[in-house]
Amino acid sequence: MPTRPLDPALDATAAPQGADAHGGTIAAGSVPGQPAGLRPGVVIAETYEITRLLGQGGMGAVWEAKHLRLPGKRVVVKVLLFGATDAVVLARFRREAEIGSRLGHPNIVQVLDFNTLADGTPYIVLELLQGESLAARLLRGPLPLEQVKAIVTQVGSALAAAHREGIVHRDLKPDNVFLCPTDLGGEVRDVVKVLDFGISKIRGSKTVLTQDAALLGTPQYMAPEQATGRNDEIDVRTDVFAFGAMTFEMLAGRAPFMGDTLAAVIHAIVYTPTPPLAAAAKDVPPPIVAAIERALDKNRDARFPDVNSFVKAVTLRSLATAPGSEPLPRPEPAAATERIEREPSRRPVWIALGLGVLVSVAFTIWKLQPREPDEVPLPTTSTPTPNATTSAPPPNPPSNTNTPTPTPTAKAEEPKADAPKAAGKDPPRATKTIEASKGKETLSPEAARDLDEAEAALYAGKPADAVRLAQHSLYAQKTSRAYAVIARARCAQGDLGNAKAALAQVSARDRSPVVRACGKLGIELR
Repeated sequence: MPTRPLDPALDATAAPQGADAHGGTIAAGSVPGQPAGLRPGVVIAETYEITRLLGQGGMGAVWEAKHLRLPGKRVVVKVLLFGATDAVVLARFRREAEIGSRLGHPNIVQVLDFNTLADGTPYIVLELLQGESLAARLLRGPLPLEQVKAIVTQVGSALAAAHREGIVHRDLKPDNVFLCPTDLGGEVRDVVKVLDFGISKIRGSKTVLTQDAALLGTPQYMAPEQATGRNDEIDVRTDVFAFGAMTFEMLAGRAPFMGDTLAAVIHAIVYTPTPPLAAAAKDVPPPIVAAIERALDKNRDARFPDVNSFVKAVTLRSLATAPGSEPLPRPEPAAATERIEREPSRRPVWIALGLGVLVSVAFTIWKLQPREPDEVPLPTTSTPTPNATTSAPPPNPPSNTNTPTPTPTAKAEEPKADAPKAAGKDPPRATKTIEASKGKETLSPEAARDLDEAEAALYAGKPADAVRLAQHSLYAQKTSRAYAVIARARCAQGDLGNAKAALAQVSARDRSPVVRACGKLGIELR
């Protein structure tokens, strides 16, 4: 695998396998000498006592420290040793602190402080992570698909939070993804942390970091626009490309674009077709292979427009419904925190009372609504019901002036006069669905959204996307419309066998339009 970042202390804050996070690529004890000014026992800002050196790179060092006023709390102190007088380097360092603090997301490493030492050297205080980087995990080989999906969900959640704030990471790679084994309800699972926003691009920024043609990032995960130095074209789709490259590597065990030199890697990214993932990871389902290939498209307009779309295509779940993807609640102000500690929260009680009132009001409104003729319960008196052959008109509606008279367009079935009725009890009311009254299916919001996107993809000439989206809608609800879309998409692909199989699941009402659409494509489904 090609060489990873040349400046570990700035470009990665993760420790080698088996060590604490933020240690770079050189563990404590293996560093020849220690950075001047800091050593074990030194106290910074009367708060952080240095305990050991975790790592040192070309421009900075990372130390472990303990918090003097919070017993048992350990942190990481990341110090910029060289380049503090360089405006660009200092801007990168400060930007990492500001972005991490601004985002405050559970899947982004937490920034606790930013300050300078007595001699003016800047430093960042970060949370101390226990675990290993994704790069270290990948040294042991490809990951199982379910584990990949869990990592994709959490990384996607972190990137989506950054993108919502107008921040593009620009250096997403396995070295900047840290896996922290955590006990969650008796089950140990990896909590993912995304690191190092030092070279991130903020929407609308006009600094030299976004204007010049400098090559910023790690080559084998760069999008073509980034690899060729077109930094003014970088947007969220640049992160989507890097995300796709990293997902490819998790499944295949190697990065998609490789080379012995920097020039060879860049040439592969810009000109060489993406290697087939299906050949390296044969057990990966075709829809996931297609999603990763789309994320790695050299034309950024052909990639997924956002991270959520890519996550949904890989995991079949959007970030809004993915477990554990919601940000943790931000801490309350000190006064509010003290009040909560003194008094138990009454919020659940008020919520329950409010729901009870809403249910009561809704039930009352439902009882007062006029019923259509086929929903009016039969009278409970002992008056005999008319014979089935009686031609007498139905009973007149109640004389209540507040009850609207049914309009002539409301074609309701007349109640059958000879329907059996138990003495003293009303028969069950007839409930009409949208399908019965309007000839259409009742769709859940999730299924309707997927099918709208599927049909849009079909009209855009993307039958593979249409099939994937329609199949995804079946997880929410099995519908005739979904199979109709699949059948038409299969016809567009020239796949007669699968088109007929999908048509068999289409209701008789919806088959004719599908047959006609396929016929125009030269596919005979009759």
